[in-house]
Amino acid sequence: LVKELDFVKSEYEYKHEVLQGIDKEFIDSVNLFLDKYPQLRQVFDEKVINSDQVITTIDTSVIDIVEESESEEIESEYIEEGDTKLRRLYRSIAKSTHPDKLKNESLKELYLEATNAYNSNNLLPILSICDKLRIPYEVTDDETSLIRDEISNIKNRVSFLETTYTWQWYINEDDKMRDEIILSYIKSRIIK
Repeated sequence: LVKELDFVKSEYEYKHEVLQGIDKEFIDSVNLFLDKYPQLRQVFDEKVINSDQVITTIDTSVIDIVEESESEEIESEYIEEGDTKLRRLYRSIAKSTHPDKLKNESLKELYLEATNAYNSNNLLPILSICDKLRIPYEVTDDETSLIRDEISNIKNRVSFLETTYTWQWYINEDDKMRDEIILSYIKSRIIK
C-alpha cells in the first residue's frame, strides 16, 4: 500500500512538473492562434484583458494550496495516536541515514526528507522511507485507512491535472486537435 502511495505521488509530481514546464508554451500557442484570427483576438482582449483577467500562465499554485490543506487535515487526525510510533520510526531512519555518520548523498536526502516529515508530524513519508531502507514496521487499520485516503486524494489530483486544457494540449500531437483545444480554452475564457 505504501508503494502504491509512492507510485501515485511520483505520477502526480511528474504531471504537475510537466504542466508547470509547458504552461508558457501553451499560452504562447493561444496567443499565436489568436494572432491568426484578429476578430477573435479583439473579442478575447475585450472580455479577458479588460476585465483584469490577464493570463500569462495557468495558475497551478491554487492546486498546491488546496493539496497542502487537505494533507494536513488527513494527517492531523492520526498524529495524536501515533506520535510515539512516528518518533520511533524517525529515530530508526536517523540511525541509518544521519549525515554525520554517513557521507552518502542519497541517504542524506532521505534523512532530510524524514526530518521534514517528522517535524511536520507526517507519518506517510516516514513509512515510505522505512520501506526504502527496509526498516520493519506494522501498519494499523487506522493507518491503512489514512494511506488509502491519501492515495485516493492524489489520484483525484492527477485526474484533475489530466483534464486541464494545458495537459490535453500537451498530450495531443495532432495540430488540428491542438487548435480545437486552444479554441475551447479561448471560449472558456470569453464566457467567464
